[in-house]
Amino acid sequence: MNIEWHVLYVQPRFERYVAQQLWRQGIQTFVPMTRIQRGDSAIKVPLFSGYLFCGVSSHRSLPTFLEPGTLEVLDCDEQVIARDIENLKRLENSGLLYSPSPYLEGESTAIAAEGPLVGMEGFMLADDRFVIPVRSFLRSVVVTAGPTCRFVSLDPSCKADPAA
Repeated sequence: MNIEWHVLYVQPRFERYVAQQLWRQGIQTFVPMTRIQRGDSAIKVPLFSGYLFCGVSSHRSLPTFLEPGTLEVLDCDEQVIARDIENLKRLENSGLLYSPSPYLEGESTAIAAEGPLVGMEGFMLADDRFVIPVRSFLRSVVVTAGPTCRFVSLDPSCKADPAA
């Protein structure tokens, strides 16, 4: 069975509700999550307010699975969506600190050469944070690089490894 992934734009704070309703219909979903500190405990909240991914069998038509709270199905290349999902799942399992950001693009691309994000492309900010663009709905994730992470510039004009 072939799965086609889509990005849904939903009412803010409806991400988990819509995902649960779709799951009950047998539709795969992914809501990227992050942890935030509330008092003495940390809670998991959606990383991007208003966005979730859903995977639908290719023989199923899109309008049949729209749930209350769904505002729009975003038009995006399926390969871009698949790469974003893979990157966000790896990030969730990395143990690194990260937060959402408006869409950012850097002047020189970098790649994670070591650590839990190895092979992931993005770019470095001046304060040694790594930015991962989420191109399917034009947002970014800013990652606080841990001591096990090393990034290498892919910019041909950079001769040295910025992390060295």
